[in-house]
Amino acid sequence: MKSQFDQPFKQLDKDILWNDERNEQLKMDIDSTINKLERRNRFKSKLVYPSTILAFILITVVSLTMILSNDNQQPNHTGGATDAEETSDEKQYSPETQQYLEKKKRDTIINPIISGHDGMNGYVIYGWDHDNYNVENLKRSMEYRIPETEDALQVVEDPYLKKDYEEILILLLELEEKIENEEERTRLVRELQLIYRDLDYYLRNNTYHDATHVSHYGKSIREKENESN
Repeated sequence: MKSQFDQPFKQLDKDILWNDERNEQLKMDIDSTINKLERRNRFKSKLVYPSTILAFILITVVSLTMILSNDNQQPNHTGGATDAEETSDEKQYSPETQQYLEKKKRDTIINPIISGHDGMNGYVIYGWDHDNYNVENLKRSMEYRIPETEDALQVVEDPYLKKDYEEILILLLELEEKIENEEERTRLVRELQLIYRDLDYYLRNNTYHDATHVSHYGKSIREKENESN
């Protein structure tokens, strides 16, 4: 015999069963989620170790590169030539450039002799009252004669010619100092004229004037000629 409570109890039983099923489903969902999280964590852990190694390798490589770079940029305290200096020293010029440099060097040596010979000849010939050859012009000429002689001394290689230029510089400096003294001025100009003339003869083959046989360079040339004969 059915009572009036049969139907409500059946419904309650269904609700209970549904709730159990729902709970079971929920449990399965939770387990699935946990498994997914665990797999994800395991996957991440597998990546973390190689990533850490890779990062360490990268840091090491960068550090070594910086150290080597700093070593290459350190100044050379051993006294030896650096790679850049050795490369610069070994640099080869083109034939045209080499020819230009040789000509410039020769001009530096020869030009003071040309101007010196011409100038001192004029003072010896015309004295001190000529429009172009007078004391004031001689004073002004010291402003370029002395620097020209110093430049020549920097590039001349022949030891005898170098000694001649040293004597010329000494005479020019003395002339600049004693230029107001006519007797000393005349003596010094004459001495310079003789040296310039001899060098002009032997260096430029200027035979318009005879050699004076006073220069060290001229004497060295004559000695070589005598030895060969």
